[in-house]
Amino acid sequence: MKRYSLEARENTRFVKVLQVIFGIICIFIAIWWAVYILNSPDNIEYWAASVFMFGFGAFQIYSGLGYASRYILTGSDTIVIKKSAIGRRRTIKNVDIGRIDIHPLSVSFLLKDNTTIKISFAVTLAGDIDRIKDAAAAFGRKNNIITEEGTEGK
Repeated sequence: MKRYSLEARENTRFVKVLQVIFGIICIFIAIWWAVYILNSPDNIEYWAASVFMFGFGAFQIYSGLGYASRYILTGSDTIVIKKSAIGRRRTIKNVDIGRIDIHPLSVSFLLKDNTTIKISFAVTLAGDIDRIKDAAAAFGRKNNIITEEGTEGK
């Protein structure tokens, strides 16, 4: 499978390690703070801050381990799409795709069950947009899927 990143830039290993370390520190502080304020449960602001700090630390670890990256994987008969940092990835088989619409700043996969999966590109991906669109078109040609190119308004 070939991977195409939907991120403006990939984090280096150093940054990922820092994210994990920072996440662990945030979780440790959140737990310490929760234990510290255990004697005053009427202060909802302290509890909210502790929960926020714990969630932020968990997301930092999640991101540092690479689970928050957005990408497209193209294989011979499947496409795997992860459009958002928190969402799940979605695997689409070639037999489920009715048409692929390629626009200047997006690619839409129209499935046979009348749902559409649209990938919108950020302008910061300017160098990778053409590679991703070419990969989608090649996938369509290889699997005999109707592929249409047009403008965004179409």
